Amino acid sequence: LNAAYRTGNARTMRLRERPHAAQAEFEEVLTDHPDAVDARAGLAETLFDNGQLGAARQQVDALAQSHPEHAAVRSAVRTRDTVMAPRLEIDASAGRDGGTLANRDASIEARLSSGWSDAGRRFFYHQWSGMADLGASEPRHTRAGVGLQWRRGPWGWSTEVHQSSSGPRRTGVALAGQWRASDSWLFGARVDSNTVALPWRAREAGVAGRDTQ
Repeated sequence: LNAAYRTGNARTMRLRERPHAAQAEFEEVLTDHPDAVDARAGLAETLFDNGQLGAARQQVDALAQSHPEHAAVRSAVRTRDTVMAPRLEIDASAGRDGGTLANRDASIEARLSSGWSDAGRRFFYHQWSGMADLGASEPRHTRAGVGLQWRRGPWGWSTEVHQSSSGPRRTGVALAGQWRASDSWLFGARVDSNTVALPWRAREAGVAGRDTQ
């Protein structure tokens, strides 16, 4: 099979969220055609997917110097800039329960992360704020934390130290880890010593809780 067809097949694997298979296919193409720019750019993008951030950035930087106008290289540059850039994620929710857990409640969660380093590390600030209408009271609760996230190959870890504005347990720690064994299998676990996932009436009564998944 020619290089263009095999490169297209590898790109299809990547789009179908099969990055391990895509990387293997790109590497096979480059074994036979080491100067194939399409395959080199595709491999660099796939290395980002597979957590090999430093190697991916180096390959994209080299391609951007040698082939800046190539369409596949421009795509790889956009991927590099998107993956490695700082990120702000915001999630908001509101609901009405009818009085069992709360008459009404609303929350907003924000996470601001630095850009990834080549070593696969980034810092983040994480805050959750919520309020509820319990009829007799309108409690508010905020939890803010700072942490460090690592990503290296199939492994990912995250650790966060946080402080809550109310409740019997003010300071807590959240830990999470995952391992992508293959394109089909992803294993993960997390523990939070002072979760925000509590019913508002329980929180108002002074209850604190842990969360393990």
